Amino acid sequence: MVHPSAAMRPSPRRLAITVAAALVGVGVAGSAHAGGWDVWVQSPAAAGMAGAGTAARAEEPDAAYYAPAGLAMQRGFAVAGAVNTGLWSARAQPPRDLAVDSPLQIRALGNAYLTQRFGPYVGIGVGAYTPFAWRTDWPPGWAGAPGAERFALEVYGVSPAVALRPLPWLSIGFGMTVFAASVDWSRGNVDGTAGGVRSSTKGTGVGGHVSVVVRAVPRWLTIAATYRSSADLDLDGTGSIDAPGTPSIAREAKLTLFVPHQLSVGLATRPVAGLTVALDAHASFWQDAQRLQRTLHIPGGDEADDVIDRIDLGRRPGFAVRAGAEYRVRLPRERGALPLRLGVGVDTTPVKRGWLTPLQIDGLRAVVGAGLGYAADSGWLSVDAGYTAEIMPARTSSNPLSPLGFEAVTHFVSIGITLRLVDVGGGVRVPEYKH
Repeated sequence: MVHPSAAMRPSPRRLAITVAAALVGVGVAGSAHAGGWDVWVQSPAAAGMAGAGTAARAEEPDAAYYAPAGLAMQRGFAVAGAVNTGLWSARAQPPRDLAVDSPLQIRALGNAYLTQRFGPYVGIGVGAYTPFAWRTDWPPGWAGAPGAERFALEVYGVSPAVALRPLPWLSIGFGMTVFAASVDWSRGNVDGTAGGVRSSTKGTGVGGHVSVVVRAVPRWLTIAATYRSSADLDLDGTGSIDAPGTPSIAREAKLTLFVPHQLSVGLATRPVAGLTVALDAHASFWQDAQRLQRTLHIPGGDEADDVIDRIDLGRRPGFAVRAGAEYRVRLPRERGALPLRLGVGVDTTPVKRGWLTPLQIDGLRAVVGAGLGYAADSGWLSVDAGYTAEIMPARTSSNPLSPLGFEAVTHFVSIGITLRLVDVGGGVRVPEYKH
């Protein structure tokens, strides 16, 4: 990798210091959904490769999410930020061909990564992103949606990580993830009544993660794996119960949200100069999240007056396979490179057919991605844009009490910038440990 010349360093250094705080402040991200509530696309470059980033992005700042062990294989200091826009739409096909459309959902959020390598053996970093998100918003009073007229879930994660590289070909990373979640949930016809239950809750939880990156054959094969632990998030807020002829009473609302164990394994190879080919397999173990349950309590009242609202989910593990490629087209006169990216994938669903409801619109999904970027020859600047689409063909529930069919599509657009100072942190002088 070509290092910037001494004449070039002051300008990018000043620029990086100036904008680093702003990029980190972009926040946390994600509105593109994989099977279930998982979000596997966490950077513009990964979006262009349909989310195949576990091994392919191990030496880039977004490794703070995809493979934190790769932080000890990076170059110097880097800061990256992106703005992401997700568009989600769905259609329900009740009996007698009375189709109902959920209003188009649009979310504009962001993600950010800050990484630093110290000498040959240690790297640190922190990532901010959205690992889980989901949203439904059906017409009020629609009889087909007693489970969720509106359900808006967002789980944000901030993950500090440390990576150790005891051998030139091996790096191990570990850290924690602090989750912050919000759930807005409204449903009607609870327990056969004409009323409804509404709540808005927020809460936090803590999980852990560990990863490994192995350069099995330099250039030809990199293997990476990341495990993220489950977490129980206790959410608190306010709620109400509405019933005809009965005044609405404000209540305290409590909800426990489970986020699952996750495992990602990736392979990457660079068979020719400028070309990277990657394959990822992801698993989310949703079988431990079998229900959503909230409790509504009248402040100062008796627990006997509490209302417990529960929906069984009937989950199973969900899997995703993503494949992507990046080819860097060299610009003349050493003016940099244009990375071109493509990706495809398939996601299974953790939702069984008998449990398909307006709250759980999910099925086998086809995933496609495309992206492009610009990378300066000196390595200090990269600008990337990526697009991912997830398409769920029509799927009909096998539950005779709710014989609805659903189809959905998600569009995800991400634009971001990466700034890197390769000599900050002392650089790497040991040849076999270099990037």
